[in-house]
Amino acid sequence: MRVLAISSQVAFGPVGNSACVPALNAAGIEVIALPTILLSNQPALGKPSGIRVPAGTLSDMLEKLEALGAFENLSGILTGYFADAEQVIAIAKTIARLKPALYLCDPVIGDDPKGLYVPEAVAEAIRDHLVPLASMITPNHFEREWLNAKKDVTAHIPERITTSLPQGNALVTELVAAGQTHRHTTLRQDKVPHGTGDLFSGLYLAQRVKAVMPQAAFTQAMERLEKVIGLSIGKPGLDLLHGLS
Repeated sequence: MRVLAISSQVAFGPVGNSACVPALNAAGIEVIALPTILLSNQPALGKPSGIRVPAGTLSDMLEKLEALGAFENLSGILTGYFADAEQVIAIAKTIARLKPALYLCDPVIGDDPKGLYVPEAVAEAIRDHLVPLASMITPNHFEREWLNAKKDVTAHIPERITTSLPQGNALVTELVAAGQTHRHTTLRQDKVPHGTGDLFSGLYLAQRVKAVMPQAAFTQAMERLEKVIGLSIGKPGLDLLHGLS
């Protein structure tokens, strides 16, 4: 099994591909990981140094990989953080051409209480070009509300998971699939490192490409996520080494 993952990559404090790729690898899945941006560290730890990968370079890399046959028998695609709208459009063209059986769109655009943390043009490009192609989507509560503010653009997606739904002193993660709703509730915890959303997306897709049904994949992904979180409290980044073992 092989998955194409396109998101940010950081050297320290795993988020983006640096969080979801280990989850996929731990499940025995080969990953072709393409970075949209390369950073020294996740921004929550301080202003990072790094470079943005130009959209043209991403397109060239995808063309080369496709020419090499890297996308033959592709089991799924996962997308996360994008640095500019041109990147989104370039990737959308590739996904539309490859037509993967499973495409998980993690619309990394913002969170409560700060709102959007990408340019609005990036958020709009994800909404208009990637969301229509998705078979799975994993927004947090803010992202779901932003995407559907004008009209429900996610209703067509067979598997919809919303994270960080507030419920008193707890947070709810909700799966809607096959006409059924499943919820997982956890107590809020302090000092949880960033990257849990990226990790969850990798954990969930890892189960789905192995033909695990949505509800079971959801349960297994949440169990593994809670294990990682429990080992990571107060640390600068998610403890993937021990949490995914």
